[in-house]
Amino acid sequence: MNYIDEEPENKAIEIIESFSLDDFLKFPETQEILLNQHRFEFETRLESGIHNFFQKEVSFCQQSYSTLFANERDCEHIGIFKAIVFNNIEPNHDLDIFTDNPRLAKSMVNTYKERCAREEEERLKKIKEGYASNETATKTYDWATKSYK
Repeated sequence: MNYIDEEPENKAIEIIESFSLDDFLKFPETQEILLNQHRFEFETRLESGIHNFFQKEVSFCQQSYSTLFANERDCEHIGIFKAIVFNNIEPNHDLDIFTDNPRLAKSMVNTYKERCAREEEERLKKIKEGYASNETATKTYDWATKSYK
């Protein structure tokens, strides 16, 4: 059932707004869109500031004869610093990209019920497997010795 194709745009936006951030992050296509958006925001807003900060720190340390950046030449290792910062900041995902263009979330919305059913089946299967592999399920408990037999 294709909800996005059948519904007018206002209804499509209402459908998309009914999903949470976790729903968007669980679906691979929308997760990739959100991660690309996060990287773009990082590059446009923070990268120049990080670059300036790193250059100033290297310059300061080299001028004060500190050994912290003794092997740093022409900011060769700035990429490592940027990666550390990028990996340790909390992404602030903006879901407006999906309300502005509902087609980006079309496949997520159309397969939502199927994915929920599949996740529920997998959850029940894990519970059954966990119960079947549980050794104490077939043993009886002896209260006198306080152990399983």
